[in-house]
Amino acid sequence: MKNILVAIDFSNATDAVIHQIGKLACPNDSIVHLLHIVEPSICYEVSGVLPDEVPVPVMDQTEENEVIHIAKNHLKKTAEKLSRLTDATIIQAVEDEFEISEAVINYAEKHNIDMIVVGKHNHGFLSTVFLGSVASSVMRKSPVPVLVVPVTKEEQ
Repeated sequence: MKNILVAIDFSNATDAVIHQIGKLACPNDSIVHLLHIVEPSICYEVSGVLPDEVPVPVMDQTEENEVIHIAKNHLKKTAEKLSRLTDATIIQAVEDEFEISEAVINYAEKHNIDMIVVGKHNHGFLSTVFLGSVASSVMRKSPVPVLVVPVTKEEQ
């Protein structure tokens, strides 16, 4: 595999995912794309659902830029960890998207990715039923193979 996309969320799954990529022993001509998605601060006006007195938190542009800056710093540290495990070229990207799984798929298509790697959290049954799973959504929508790295109890 020449182009590998690794979706990073800075959770307890990140180290397990990076370790797995290191074990894949990417050849020198491989490219590993580390991608972190920052969900934008979008406020939907839903008529009749929320009373006027309910405050809806919205980040201003300065706060949003700070979040992106912090994400880029974390991604740089993650790339440094990965560079100790593989000789592959590492590309870092932070995207500002609302739907995480769609952003991963769009990035994969735009950059001719051969395989996507994601971590699998153990959020519990109800969380998965009501909120879904980014890993599951990426697996369903992906046009390329997806490697799902589970987080073990010791890593949580």
